[in-house]
Amino acid sequence: MGWKKVISVIFTFILVGMLVFYWFVPYGSIDFSIKDKNYNFSINSEDTTGMQFYKNLRYQYLDISYEIIDCPLQKRDNMLEAFNLVSENTILNFNQVNNNPEIGVSCDSTTRINDGFFIAGEGGPVNITQTTNFNIISYGTILLLKESTCGTPNIATHELLHSLGFGHSSNKNNIMYNYSKCSQTVSPDIYNLINEIYAIESLPDLAFENVSANMHGKYLDTNVSIRNQGIINADEINLKVYADDKLIKTFEIEKIDYGEGKKILLTNLWISKININELKYLLEYNYQELDKQNNQIILEIEN
Repeated sequence: MGWKKVISVIFTFILVGMLVFYWFVPYGSIDFSIKDKNYNFSINSEDTTGMQFYKNLRYQYLDISYEIIDCPLQKRDNMLEAFNLVSENTILNFNQVNNNPEIGVSCDSTTRINDGFFIAGEGGPVNITQTTNFNIISYGTILLLKESTCGTPNIATHELLHSLGFGHSSNKNNIMYNYSKCSQTVSPDIYNLINEIYAIESLPDLAFENVSANMHGKYLDTNVSIRNQGIINADEINLKVYADDKLIKTFEIEKIDYGEGKKILLTNLWISKININELKYLLEYNYQELDKQNNQIILEIEN
């Protein structure tokens, strides 16, 4: 009977070895591709081409800080009137600070802007971060060199609108025309565009830029690109990966600043299920954002 036990033991080892090989050793290769993208967020239904230096150019919040330095009384008063004028006709608020402003106002003719900064005339955005839907201004400048002879703060308003991202107009009656006249006014479409752009709540907007995946045997390799295309920074995020609705991996991601992206490479994720039809990737966090429909993406087996 001894030889039967030996054969039984050998058979058991062979069977166990085959099962181990089946479950853990890679075999075959399957590529997955994106099934669909469901991104619906959009702004600016009207054609506003040419009004701004870049499309949807704005500061992060409705409340914009400013600091006025080295300005005589008349220019200072004109600048304050310009801030009040724009504030009264839009949803923006301007707050004076003593340091780290978002808009710096100067009247010193010796003031120079650093090389490479984008300046239109005597005012404009200096630091701009491009996201998918917006161009976010973190700092703008105004340099008032001319004394205004008008009863309204035309020059200061012109330069303030430059710092808000507006370029010159070809309309001689528009305050954004190249040459200043006292009869010029701010066209309603400028105020309308400001209100439209800033009506979008200051929130992050995380989205999958690209996802690729490959199954080799029962192991998954996947490459994920995520970008914050919103207006403000996004705090910590959880990336969850599902195989046919079964959670296989949760990956913690540190905060992503607006306009920035992250690339995550996950290798050799073991999946117990024999046949996988689709993979689902989900971004989870406990705060609001502009569009949550772009927080999920599904991959299916390539034909």
